[in-house]
Amino acid sequence: MADVKSISQIIEGVSPYYQKKKAPEASHTIVYDSSSETLEPIYFFIIDLLKDMGMAPQKLVDNFSSTPGSGHFA
Repeated sequence: MADVKSISQIIEGVSPYYQKKKAPEASHTIVYDSSSETLEPIYFFIIDLLKDMGMAPQKLVDNFSSTPGSGHFA
């Protein structure tokens, strides 16, 4: 099996600027904490916003687990 490189490692391999810097340019975290609203409207708003800005967002991982006792769990 081939060695899989992270995006940061690939960028460092092709860009002299990042080879010297050895650190990501920026790091972002989105936190959404609401017990009364669902996540889907915010998720799709962000996806549409990225597309409107000319970016091509890709879903890398999709993890889903129903809460025991919920209607979807049954």
